[in-house]
Amino acid sequence: MLFLIALAAAACLAYFGSGALKKHPAVFYAAGAAVTAAVIIITQSDIRIQSQFVSKYLLGIFSRGALAGALWCIVMWAGAINGDTKAGKKLISKIMPARGELSILAAVVTLAHAVSYGITYIKRFVLLTGKNIPLAWDFTATCLICIGLMAIMVPLTVMSVKAVRRKMNAKTWKNIQRAAYVFYALILAHILVLYIPQARNGDTERYISVLTYSAVFVGYAAMRLRKLYIRKKKPESRTACNAVAAAAGIAVFAVIAALSYGKAPTAPAVKETSSDTKAAVTTAADEKDHETVTTAVSTSEPEEGTTLTVTAQSTGSTSEGEEPEEETTTTAAETEEEEEQQSEEEPADEPNEDEPAPEAPGQEEQPAPQQQAEEKPEEPQYIYNNGTFTGHGTSVQYGGGVTAEVTVENDVITSVKVDFEVDDADYYETAKDYVIRQIKNSGSTDGIDTACGATHSADGIVEAVADALSQARR
Repeated sequence: MLFLIALAAAACLAYFGSGALKKHPAVFYAAGAAVTAAVIIITQSDIRIQSQFVSKYLLGIFSRGALAGALWCIVMWAGAINGDTKAGKKLISKIMPARGELSILAAVVTLAHAVSYGITYIKRFVLLTGKNIPLAWDFTATCLICIGLMAIMVPLTVMSVKAVRRKMNAKTWKNIQRAAYVFYALILAHILVLYIPQARNGDTERYISVLTYSAVFVGYAAMRLRKLYIRKKKPESRTACNAVAAAAGIAVFAVIAALSYGKAPTAPAVKETSSDTKAAVTTAADEKDHETVTTAVSTSEPEEGTTLTVTAQSTGSTSEGEEPEEETTTTAAETEEEEEQQSEEEPADEPNEDEPAPEAPGQEEQPAPQQQAEEKPEEPQYIYNNGTFTGHGTSVQYGGGVTAEVTVENDVITSVKVDFEVDDADYYETAKDYVIRQIKNSGSTDGIDTACGATHSADGIVEAVADALSQARR
């Protein structure tokens, strides 16, 4: 969405301001340099911006390179516009005279993005290599692509200055300027490497960005190749050429769209057993046990004179004329003699006064609460409930919201997933590599080091995780 806004702004500048840019280029360059310096200072300082509109649209359109990319799109499309139509001729007459100045302005504005993120990437590289943390493939690829972009942009910009251009041979200058095609291809590669992984994880905004950039750059490539073919071959009919160019562009666009599409992964449900659930399960088990024969047997040899109570409930049929016995109460001596002689005798000793008297027939004996407590195994005392909990935080730098989904199982943080509203993905990738590892290892957010080259984003992640853990507490 930000790129579309930047593209509209760049198109208006190129169409309505091309005359002023051609007459007074130094004013535009100075203004672009001032904005670039301001953006670098703000992004690398502790200045807090409360307004999301200012942080996302006014500052973000420069710091994220949206306006720079849009200006480069105008520059490259100016060379691919079909001049055979009336509308095409009008656009070319407006934009082409100031195309060189527009490219210099685009390069100046690009530095706001390149320097801001370059500093962050250098800090991240030093941090990860210093701690022997392996570099992610997308981080490595992005670094190499950005180095290639700067290596092409800087010399081409210098050669676009009129004073330098006049001193160069026209043919040599034109051949060197063809490196701009590689530059445009690297811009698209830069976007795809950054956004496709996020789009495949279900980030709709990033998926839309991938489609938008792909449509602009792939469409340009198709139009540029079409124009080159017509210039060299000069076919009588351009219908077939137009059809082939359109089909090729649509095919490439469809492949990119298919490769970048994905849905957000569903977090596995963690079963939680509350005290009420445990009580319900225990009650159901007790009721089932009472339907069958239940015998309470002591695990140790009873001492002499100790009364052993055996409670039984008959589930089978009885002989004719006999009444089913609901309950039988015997002593320890009776139990021993029943096993040896299979006969009934009176107990040898009277029960002690301190011991509980046998219950009357027909009344079930319930185990003593203390005995139940002794038989029940002690459960570990957990600080957090099991499950996935969502917390929210705020990044100090941009005032953007941070959402964290934290999965806890037996007081172990098994997963931390973060999402953001305003901040740029690169800062969060730096913060995630450094902060989440610490949170998982320590099991809390206490004492987490956030000085990682993306401190503000790291603080937002820590705040969101802390909020989620506060909801998980018992």
